[in-house]
Amino acid sequence: MKKSISLKNIVIAAVALIGGICSFLPWASISASVSGISFGDSVNGINTESPINGLGWLTLVVFLAIIGIAACFLTKKAMPMAAKAGISGAGLVAVIVAIVEIIRVNSSLGDSIPAYLAKYASAGAGVGLFLMIAFAVIAAILPWVPFDKMIGGSEKK
Repeated sequence: MKKSISLKNIVIAAVALIGGICSFLPWASISASVSGISFGDSVNGINTESPINGLGWLTLVVFLAIIGIAACFLTKKAMPMAAKAGISGAGLVAVIVAIVEIIRVNSSLGDSIPAYLAKYASAGAGVGLFLMIAFAVIAAILPWVPFDKMIGGSEKK
């Protein structure tokens, strides 16, 4: 008997993989330009010697857990309610971490630039945090979407 692979679980795992990659993208960035000389720097989420304190490792583990849950039910007819709740809860944890880090990074970096340099420099949350929120929300919502019905099939129960 041939087992069918759940397309929904593959999509959940792919979204979580991309979300995990966001842990390696810039979470904080600073740039300045004075007298035609420009410089900039950024810090990713897994850098433990930064204001971020390595919380990217936590989000990476969260997204790996989502991938693991999706993989466990790859050939099952339907994902149990507990697995759906686990994926949604893990996605929510990643969203909360990202929002807290955006607030913390924006306030700490913004306060670190002296007023007389503020017109030459900018600092704030990086693209990795914003992408992480997007992919964590998508991963949290996907288990509840009747994916198979949307692509023309019928959801198996």
